[in-house]
Amino acid sequence: MSEFKHSSIDELPVRHVCEHDGYEYFQKVFVRRSEASHCVVNIFEIPPMKSAFPYHYHHNNEVTNDSKTEKLIYIDFDTSNEIDVTVYPDSDKIAIWGKGVNRIFRNPDQVSYYENE
Repeated sequence: MSEFKHSSIDELPVRHVCEHDGYEYFQKVFVRRSEASHCVVNIFEIPPMKSAFPYHYHHNNEVTNDSKTEKLIYIDFDTSNEIDVTVYPDSDKIAIWGKGVNRIFRNPDQVSYYENE
């Protein structure tokens, strides 16, 4: 994408996700993966007392809306890495995303570096 993109937040298509208790969000895509070579841009709206995702880190942050009345709106700049690893410390899981992998593992399955070599 070599030029500036302009759009009203109200004109962006919205995707509502509510698949599990406590987690819900509205996602508005501003820059799609097909439009960007290195960075996608989404605007997330999180209803009161909800989280978008279980606590995890790969961006070293957690986004939870603790307000009882106000929605939380934030802009997410997501790099388009070929492979991304995400750690879920509360549930002791590790996820590998990208290039058709998209798998989640329990951390207790950790093995030594040279096992079965």
